[in-house]
Amino acid sequence: ELIYCNDEIKTVLENMPPFVVDSMSGHRLETHVVTIFFMNIQGLAQHVSDLALCTQHWQPNCIAVVETWLTVDSSFHTSHIEGFRFHSRPRSLSYQGSSHPALVSLSSQQHGGVGMYCEETCNYEVTVPDFSLECLVNYFIEHKILVAVIILQALLY
Repeated sequence: ELIYCNDEIKTVLENMPPFVVDSMSGHRLETHVVTIFFMNIQGLAQHVSDLALCTQHWQPNCIAVVETWLTVDSSFHTSHIEGFRFHSRPRSLSYQGSSHPALVSLSSQQHGGVGMYCEETCNYEVTVPDFSLECLVNYFIEHKILVAVIILQALLY
């Protein structure tokens, strides 16, 4: 049965416990903890406000996103989240070093792309490896932790 056809759905939803009940801010007091939130965003410009609201409760140090669909010309304002610095690797820049015909073709396709938001107070370094991958690598210096955001792409999309 489809839920919108079920007369009892309103009662069930009213009695459903909330998914998120406790505040997550306690982890911020622990200096040895790094929290990461990951999402396939499927169009960051269209969903950045949703992402900001979604992560507000969890208060992560890092937000990793794939399928950003950003271009090299995308505006800072289309991806800004207060309290974070954003790093992006659009698909069009990810396969520049490759001469493989499938990767050259992939670089001109729409969508794809990876991004990483890092809390402004974190001490980190972002690297863009030259791997012919849609990839960003973040090194949290104080914690000695590497975080990689990668889209593993089949040659046929």
